Amino acid sequence: MFSKASIKKSTKELAAGSTNDDHRKALEFLRDLSSKYFLENLHTFYNKLKELKLSISGRLKRFDTIVRKIQRSSSDVNTMGDLIGYRIVTHSYDEMEKVSKIISNLYNIKPRNYTSQTNGYRAVHFIVDLGEIENGIKNLFEIQVRTYYQHIWATWSESYGERIKEIYKSTNLSSDLSNIRKWLDNFTQIIKNFEDENKSKLQTNVINVNEDYGFFIICFDIKKNDLLSISEKLADFSLVKDNYYALERMSRDNEEIVLLMATSEEHLRETHPRYFSLDARPDIPNEIYPL
Repeated sequence: MFSKASIKKSTKELAAGSTNDDHRKALEFLRDLSSKYFLENLHTFYNKLKELKLSISGRLKRFDTIVRKIQRSSSDVNTMGDLIGYRIVTHSYDEMEKVSKIISNLYNIKPRNYTSQTNGYRAVHFIVDLGEIENGIKNLFEIQVRTYYQHIWATWSESYGERIKEIYKSTNLSSDLSNIRKWLDNFTQIIKNFEDENKSKLQTNVINVNEDYGFFIICFDIKKNDLLSISEKLADFSLVKDNYYALERMSRDNEEIVLLMATSEEHLRETHPRYFSLDARPDIPNEIYPL
């Protein structure tokens, strides 16, 4: 059992480079307790949206990603709203607005709306706080709502790895990163223009009618952009978590270990194409292809 104060202290030590196992266990305790209602939370909003037949998935934030976020922002890990995250991909811009309104009304919260941006990432985000689970740790999670084309942009940007953080935060970019930034910003503008003019047009015909959610563990080589392994769909979340934490601890620097929630491997290929596409990048439809 770890207190909020000890978790915060341990996470700061990890961000400073500590390899102390007790510090790691404190962060794992927080993530473990935060995920107590991982599946139940999804079903709460899924039941309000199921008639739309949307692509909805979930994920646990990776250990190394949490530590890097603390290094960048010095924020309190106990109030980090995206340790648990859900992704909703809609068929059109109008549908994204409809879904956002449903979620806003369901939880009585206002979103962070990034869709008006003319460069960079575009989506609608919600941070949901359902109160304390135990020991002062909250049932806190993020819901991302994005259109299919916004989803393609985000997947392409993720394919650049940690460099994407530098691209959108640094004012002194190398020529290589500057060219990537220009290409991504052009891509953003093309998608925004398309969505402004075609709010109701379907961007994809992909639907998900399967309510049988399970858990998958993926091992991905980030240097070779190669899927090393994917588990079968597993139903016992407690067992999955234990296996996932063990794999994280044993992983090499080039390996990304991910725990995802979806209905099938085919569903994962839609929600997380980065792990399955050539060069970790999905195909771009002609109508939004950057010049």
